[in-house]
This record gives sequence, structure tokens and C-alpha cells, in this order.
Amino acid sequence: MPDPQREESHGFGRVEDVNYRRVLVTRWSRRDRLTVAVVAVTAAFLVGTIVLLTGVSSQTVALADQHGSSLVAEWDGSADDAVVLRFADARLGSGERVTVVGVPRGADVEGLPAPPPDGARGPTPAVTERRIAGEERTLTLTVRPRQGRTILSPRWYVTDVETAERLGVTRTLAVHPDDGGVPTDGVPLRGALAFFVVGARQLLAPLSVAAAGGAVIVGVLVHSVTRMSVRDRRDDLHALYATGASPDSLARLFALRAGLLAAVGGALGYAVGVVVPHAIVNAAVAMGYPVALDLAIGPLAALLVAGLLAAIALVGTAVGYLAARSVLRGTLREREGTGLAGRLPDAIEPTVLSPRAFVPTAASLTVFVVFVVLVGTIGGTVTAVGATGGTITEPGAIHPVASQLDQRYATTLRENGIEASPEVLLFAMIDGRPVFGRGVNFTAFSRLSDGRLVRGEPPSGPGEAVVGEALAERLGVRVGESILLGGSTATGVTTVTVSGIYEGDGIADDQLYVSLETARYLRDLPAGTVNLIRVGSDPTAALDRGGGVVVLDVGTPERVAANGTIPVTLSVRNLGSESATRAVTVRAGPVGRTTTVTLSPGERTTARTTLPAPPPGTWNVTAGERRSRVAVVEADAPRFAGVPERVPPGSTFSVGVRRGVSSRPANATVSLGGNRTTTGADGTAILRAPNREGRYRLVARAGGERTVRPVTVDANATRDLLASLRLPDSVGVGRSATARVALVNPWGEPLSRTVRVVGPGGTRTREVRLGPHERTTLSVPLSRRPPGTYEVGVAIDGRGAVAEERYAVTGDRRLTGALVSSGYSAGAAAGGIVERSFGNLWAVLGAIVAQGAFMSVGSTAAAFAGAVHARRRSIGVHRATGMAPRRLFALAMRDALVLALPASLLAVGLGTAAVIAATEAGALTAFGVAFSVAANPVVLGATAGAALALALGSAAGVVLRFASESPADLLRGERR
Repeated sequence: MPDPQREESHGFGRVEDVNYRRVLVTRWSRRDRLTVAVVAVTAAFLVGTIVLLTGVSSQTVALADQHGSSLVAEWDGSADDAVVLRFADARLGSGERVTVVGVPRGADVEGLPAPPPDGARGPTPAVTERRIAGEERTLTLTVRPRQGRTILSPRWYVTDVETAERLGVTRTLAVHPDDGGVPTDGVPLRGALAFFVVGARQLLAPLSVAAAGGAVIVGVLVHSVTRMSVRDRRDDLHALYATGASPDSLARLFALRAGLLAAVGGALGYAVGVVVPHAIVNAAVAMGYPVALDLAIGPLAALLVAGLLAAIALVGTAVGYLAARSVLRGTLREREGTGLAGRLPDAIEPTVLSPRAFVPTAASLTVFVVFVVLVGTIGGTVTAVGATGGTITEPGAIHPVASQLDQRYATTLRENGIEASPEVLLFAMIDGRPVFGRGVNFTAFSRLSDGRLVRGEPPSGPGEAVVGEALAERLGVRVGESILLGGSTATGVTTVTVSGIYEGDGIADDQLYVSLETARYLRDLPAGTVNLIRVGSDPTAALDRGGGVVVLDVGTPERVAANGTIPVTLSVRNLGSESATRAVTVRAGPVGRTTTVTLSPGERTTARTTLPAPPPGTWNVTAGERRSRVAVVEADAPRFAGVPERVPPGSTFSVGVRRGVSSRPANATVSLGGNRTTTGADGTAILRAPNREGRYRLVARAGGERTVRPVTVDANATRDLLASLRLPDSVGVGRSATARVALVNPWGEPLSRTVRVVGPGGTRTREVRLGPHERTTLSVPLSRRPPGTYEVGVAIDGRGAVAEERYAVTGDRRLTGALVSSGYSAGAAAGGIVERSFGNLWAVLGAIVAQGAFMSVGSTAAAFAGAVHARRRSIGVHRATGMAPRRLFALAMRDALVLALPASLLAVGLGTAAVIAATEAGALTAFGVAFSVAANPVVLGATAGAALALALGSAAGVVLRFASESPADLLRGERR
């Protein structure tokens, strides 16, 4: 029996004095503590992967949380609470195919248009007679224009059920409430939330691969450590065996010991696995990568983590039992298996290491390769579309879905020789499957894509679509068939006819391509807008962005006094890469002045100057290509401000009088009919209207000058706010104009109104309440626009425009380049989308690979430790007979190379085959995109090299430790 003084080394001491079961299970050596650490690393990787991927899943669901649907549409559905629409396929007299929808009268579905009293409503600009030929008969119907947005496609003709049946019903569509889940049949009428929920579930599929890989790692590690532990206790086990302990009972004790090691390692790994992803995200943010993930442990992550930790403990227990039992059978019979020893050619027969390391090393490296190939597959797939060039989104947009660009930017880019594809992003669900789609101009899209149509023709109208080949196979659709589509982030339903099947790389095969018109309806985007513009090259260079100092805007007052000066504000920017100076000439009619500005690279500043006022009149103040209008007025001339054109008889209303530029003259005389009053200190008079209806002259006199304007007294006149609109005459491209709306309540009672400013990019609404005779000014920023002329109108409480103005957006190549640069993202289009959707995809995937490599190092080191440990007495003999540690290290590393090289090649083959098998089985799909493995020889070679380096590095660390041991300790088999 061993010396009792060496109990810490050999474990039991005197068997009769120590409870060997407790000692065997709970007394751990340095190697056991190292095992706990490596298991902790493995568990940390798996827990970290769960935290990262569930964080990505939560992020994607959060993106669409406001876009859930309460309605589902299903062909020929039979739900009890469904509203059934009748569809008739028909042709117009011109031969154009149309869809006629019969809507039941009294149907209570939000957004469903009511059928007209007679005839139909359709996509016509005015009331017209249309001859419509259905399958059963031809009808001549009065068709009125459709008004406003509804849940039915704007391309459809809406009528009543009876008219649709007379034409000949070809299909029925049941629209019914959603039951709260993801519908497996039909389409949700707003599908973004369901798309992301199901896609997030699919994204969790790689967790099964991570769990399987972790099980292999834990199994390899515990198996190696348990075998070493059994061998170390050879003498003690002989004593126990001699006193009646059975190999099976001893194996169970080692199994309990191994399970406890695994459980403790798993618990420590949980703590590390929660902390590390947060640290990685914080580091990525600190380095400038946009990572925006919620890494909190939610219910799903908690359930997955609990199952994972339980699995680690169970795997450790099971593998510990099997390893102990296999070694005990040989150890207690005084023999040691040789495994591969003696079966290899002499040239490659290991001399220092045991060949047993080959299998666990190959297993560990296979897990590493699986993770590398899997991560490369995920990243490569989502960035495959538009592998060159980049995307342009609205500057400042937090996500491409929230971006709104004018489609005409693409035209501007193409005019400058840059291929550009305007696109709208769609997220749809069809029969329970997530479908990623794009609204495109297919001609522009094709010029930037490497794919091709393999069947059918390009789309020829807004009702046609092209389907990726892989998606067509999953949906089971062919050329000529129709697809029912629900809205994406807006409620709606439409159909598209498949005109062609598209074959492309990566996710191009898994997408649905519809027209921009259809996509805008499904997203409820304003006419002429898109989410992004995909470009084939860097537009900032092609548009000559570095062109020196340019004038962005010119600002002037609305009016100035004759014989005075015009203050001018210039907004200037240096678009170049070097400091620049420019002399800017500002001119108003015959009057001009030059000012000089010097700017650093990229600097923007405001320069101010003044001009002598030209003669009275309206003048354009110009600087370069920018201009602003200014009114030059006589200093003494009075004018009216905020006066209604129509007033009720006997009503009182306020009249504002201004003099010169901004003077508010007191005691000015104001008269209307026989009623007369004077202005107060604020230049405002309260005047009473005559009691008789008619047309009167409103006269104001101030400083010996007078002004006159007509006012109508009308019993039907209504009391409302007065509005005037001021816009800049022009702004530079990339600059947003500001509409200033002056509002006046001229009446003696408070008024509350809804003011709408209708301009490019949509309508801005403000709720305004003004007290009696109160005034205010609203400043409403307008969307950035490409060069052109735009109209802006002001409407109050749904009435027609009460004020209208125009402004121009002007620009040159340099300014267009400056705008593009602020929204341009280099690299693959899909990659840019993913980065902005999930933070930074490569930070997430890189974190997974880094943790996987660290985990594999631990398990590979354990495998080589077992190989060295099995030959420790041989190593001791070599050292005792005079072999230097350096020579021993060289021999051991030669053995490590002999074992690691074929193990690395085998790992690459097995790992790649495993991922390919998973993708072929459809197990690796996320957000409707099937991952595809690109078996690139260069990438696979690099992966093999990384695996070999990982194995050799692990072996070197282990061999150095054993080579430093004394010969006596090696011969005694002392455990560390």
C-alpha cells in the first residue's frame, strides 16, 4: 500500500482508517480541479451561445412587436366567424386581366371596404363605364375611383357578392380573426411579427448543434480524466478489490465522481457564460461596432440553460462510468490495453505519446470545425446577396425598415453612371412559413445581381412577381400560379402571379420579388419612397465627393425695408479631404458682395454678410446655385396681417396692421363700412363687421399712407383659423426644408383645430388651440428630397388646402455624393441589413467562434494529457537515462503532429459533412432562408490549419508540464 504520508497524492491512505467512498468521490487533485475549469469553459460557451442567440431572437421579435395581426386570410376557408369574399377572374374590354372581389354587405371587419350601392369601385382616376368579362357572363359596370387605404389590394375591383356571382366566382377568401398564434394555413393580414417570431425559433436550431458539440467535449474530457484517475489509483484499487469491492461498484463511484466534476464545472460555467456575452457586447460597442442586443435571461433562455446544465451532469456521469469500467477491467487484471499501439507503421509509431489521443482529439477538433463551418455558413448565407457594393439608407434611420428614401435618388445615381436598385423590405408569412421578400424594379435589381431567370419571364406589371428557386420549391408554386400575400408592417391582402423562377446565390434563392408598387402597399409607404438603394460601387467616389467648399443654403428675412440692408446667412461645407478657401459671391438683383470662407476637411459652418437693399419689389438672393426670396418694402407703407376674407354679419374680428418691415403701428385707423377703430400698441385692432351682407372695403391708414383690401360679409361665413405658409425658395440636396406656418385666430372665441402640412414624404399633423385673437407659428421640418420642385400645402380640419407654396431642391454631383455618403454602408447589402437589424452579426458570430475555440483547446489538452499520462513511466525512464527535456519535448511534439494532422483532416471532413447533412435535412433555416454550405477549398484548408494549430498548441502546453517533472515523480506516477 502507498505511504500514508502521500495521501494527498494517491488519494486513500490506509483503507481501514478512511472512508474510501467519500475520498474517491470528493477528494480532488490538481488535475480534477483543472477538469472542473475546462468543463466550466465548455458550459460557459454553451450558456453564452444560448444568451447570444436568444438575445438575437428577442431583438428580432422586438423589431416587429408593433406589427402583429388580428386577421387571417385563407383561400376557401371555413372558419365559423369568417367573412367570405367572392373572387371573380375577369378581363376588361382591352384584354387586361383584373380581379373582382364581392364583399358581403354589412360585413364587420376593420378596414374592409363596403361594396358600392351599384357598380364597382376600382383603380380608375374618375367615374367611368367598364365592360368586364367574367367566366360566366360579361357586364357593363359603372366604376368609381377607390378612396383611401383598405385591407384589399388597390388593384382589385370591389363590388357586392351578387355582382361577383353573376360574373362567375372562381375562388373564395375567408377573412377571420387570428386565434393568437401563428396561422399554419393562409396569411396573416399583417405578417411582420409572425415572420420574426417563427424566424427567431428557427434561429435557435443551431443550439442543438452547440449542445451536441458540448456533449462531445464534456464526454471526451471526463473520459480522459476518469481513465487517468483510475490508473493513478492502481495500487489502492487492488487493495479494495482484494477486500471485496467489485469493479462495478467502483465504476459507480467513479461515475458519481465524474458527474460531480461535471456538475460543478457546469455551475461555474453558467456564471461565466452570463458575464462573457455582456463583456463581448460592451467591448464591441467600445470599438465602434453597433451592437444592440438584450442579453437578459428570459424564460426561454432559463429553460434552455437548465436543460443544458442537467445534460452536462448526466453526460459526465455516464461517460465516467463507462471509462472507469473499461479501465478497471484491465487494471484489476494487471494489464493495460494498447489501443492503436503496435498497429501503426514504425515510421509513424508514437514514441512518447499514447495513440489513444487520436480519437478524442479528432472528436474535439470535429466539434471546433462544426462551429467554424456553421458560423461561416450563417454569415456567408445572409451576406451573399449583393456581395459587392453597398446600400444607401436614410441618414439617421435606426433600421432599414424605418428608412424612407425617395426612389428618384436611384435615378440620379444611374444618371451619374452608378448602377442602383431601389428596394423595399418585406416580411411575410405564407401557410406558417416565413418568407423574406423585396419590392424591386426587377430590371435594376438584375443588373446588380449574379442570378438569372431559369423559368418564365421578367415581371411585366405590378401584379406579377419572381420567386427564388428554393422558395418556389418550399411553397410548391410554379410559373403562372398565384400567391396570396398578407401585409408586412401594414394590414392588407393581395395576390401576385408568378412570372418567373429566379436562381441566385445565398438568400437570393429564398426570396420573393414583387413590384415596388405592391411592396409599398404591403408596407403602407408613401408613393415614390423605398427603404434602401442598393448600389454596385462606392457612389461617394464616383460622384466626386471631394470637391471643395460648396454652399448648402442661403437664408434671408421675409422682407426688408427699402434703403436698408439685407442680412444673408450662408450655410457652407467643405466636402474635400483638404482645407479649402472659397470666395462666395452673394447677389440680389443688381447688387452683389463677395465673402471669403476657409474650412477644414469636412467642416461645416455658417457665414454671414449683408447686401444693400435693391429697389422695392420681390428679389432672389443668390449664392452659387442656392437662392432665397426677399420682399423689399417701402418704410412707411402699411399692410394687413391676419385678416379673414369672409366674416359673418355683426361679428367682431381682429385686424393686424404692419408698417415697413416689422413695425406694429399704434393708433393706426382701420375702417370697414361705417365702422371705425384704431390699433393698439401691438398693431392690432378689434373691428365689428356691418350687419348687412355685401362686399366692403377694409381700409388702414398709418403715417399718411393707406392700404385697402376687400372683405365679404356673408351669413354663411364660418369662424376658423387663418394660415399662411412660408418656405425657403430653394435648399441644397441633402438638406431638409422647414415649413413655417403662421396661424391666427381672429375671432373673439377660442378655437381648437387639426392642422395638416402636406408635403413630400407624407403628412405632418399638429393639434392647435388658440385663444381669442391669438397667434402662433409652427415650424415643420420636411423630408430630404433629391433635386426637383416640390409643393407643400396646409389644410385645417380636413378642408382643402388653405395655403400652398413651392420650393426647389437643387444640387450638383458633389452634394449628391455628400448625401449618399451619410447614408451609405459599404459591403454586402444583406450584411448591412443584418448588422442594423441585430446590432452587428459578426460580433455575435465571432463571439461564438472564440468561445468554441477556447472550449476545444480545453478538451484537446485533456486528450493529450491522457496520452502523456498513459506513457508517464516510459517518459520517466527516458528522463532517468539522460534524455534532456528539450529532446523529450521535440519527440513528444513529433508524436503530437503524427496524431493531430490526420485528426485535423478527419475533423474537417466530418465537421463539414455534419453541417452539410444538417442543411440538406432543412435543420438550418432562419427567417425563411435555408443556409447553404460553401465548401471552399481555401476556407476548408484554413480551417484545417487552425484545427492543427489548436491541437499542437494544446499538446505543447501539456508536454511542457510533464517534461518539467522529475524522473522520480514520473516513475512513481505521481498525480498533479
